[in-house]
Amino acid sequence: MLKLPVIRCNSTTRAALYQTGVDLHSVVPYLLTGHDPRSNNWANLPPVVQNLYLKLQRKTTKARREDAKAYVANRMSPRSKWIGAFPALVIGMPLSQEFKSNGDEDFENMGVLKVRNDLKRPNVVLDGLGRLTALLDTVDDQELGEWVSNVTVPVTIIAGINGNILSEEEMGQLFHDLNTLQVPVSKGQAIDLDRSDLYVIATNEVGALDVIAQFGGMDHRAVSIGKNSDVWTTKTILLKAVRAAAEGPGGHVDHVRDKIANAWLTPESTPELVHRFDEGLVTFVDAVGGVPETDTMLRTAAWWVAFGLVLNDLYRMYDGSTFSDQQRERFLRRMASIDWGLGNPEFAFLGMSVQEKDRKTGAFKPKPIDEQGREVINRFYGGSKAYYNLAAFIRRKIDLRATVEYGADYGASVTFDDEGHVILPPEEQAEAA
Repeated sequence: MLKLPVIRCNSTTRAALYQTGVDLHSVVPYLLTGHDPRSNNWANLPPVVQNLYLKLQRKTTKARREDAKAYVANRMSPRSKWIGAFPALVIGMPLSQEFKSNGDEDFENMGVLKVRNDLKRPNVVLDGLGRLTALLDTVDDQELGEWVSNVTVPVTIIAGINGNILSEEEMGQLFHDLNTLQVPVSKGQAIDLDRSDLYVIATNEVGALDVIAQFGGMDHRAVSIGKNSDVWTTKTILLKAVRAAAEGPGGHVDHVRDKIANAWLTPESTPELVHRFDEGLVTFVDAVGGVPETDTMLRTAAWWVAFGLVLNDLYRMYDGSTFSDQQRERFLRRMASIDWGLGNPEFAFLGMSVQEKDRKTGAFKPKPIDEQGREVINRFYGGSKAYYNLAAFIRRKIDLRATVEYGADYGASVTFDDEGHVILPPEEQAEAA
């Protein structure tokens, strides 16, 4: 029988709750009666235990296992470079367990729990299977195995109370509640809170540059740039631009949580990337003459990511050679000479001007126009193709496309005529007309 020092909690009336910590090497043999709960081992479990896991749990995918194991190694182990921690595992125990207070009336809920098991009503992991899997998998690591074998794992025990037994249905309900009632933080907030991701770290440094602050700065929490916002960018948008500038094109640009194999960005190369943004933006803004507050493509997500892609091109040519500082400056100044107004008809491949309804009257407003009387884009076409298409447009306009071989512009969906103008698909030609 396993005896555990615990704190008894009374936050629910239909079950007994205890908080404790258990050595990892004791979790499987004592708390789980020798049943290894990792999903790749379910076929070897006794039928009654196997059926419980199939009914209550989700299999841990290989990708999730590897990510969680990497988190243990890189954020929790002695070789970690940034803080990390796992919340408590939740173990469901159908049987009522014997609790003995330590006898101190001021701490009557502190005591010892005598854990008893029943093979017909096995204990199971209700929450934290992926976390436990990562810890158990790390035991096989030659470098970290000894450390992880001796870690103390925080554990919450939910057991039957007053002699009553928790049924499969009740444990199923608990699994549902623990895994579906949590409300995740917003994408913008999650990115803002992350201090471990190298690209987020670089984004914070780029967002703090004087050239960005001069024209509204960076919003740390918003996901998109609002119509009435005066910021130049948001952290979520700039993060995509940073990943594009560091690593070039690929799914990692839009999917900012995707890991990148053989990544260029390292702690050592981060200052260089920040310098590239600083130098590139200062040169570009100086040539443009500033960033307008309204009716400009320069305050859109598509422009920021396209700028990141072009910045990557200017520093990493694909034939092994590099541009000189003077050549990069010429390309950036050519880029600045493009008409970046949302009324520029050449941007018809990015969106269209539509009449919007007045919220109060329900009547349609006139289409917005700029100072030159041109209809302004106020509805953008969605999807990641927008910034690939805009980057392709920029390369043609500044003759970068003629200097460096890009293949098919990384999957851009637009094509160009001999003069570098975008050829719209027939349906978009009709809309533009």
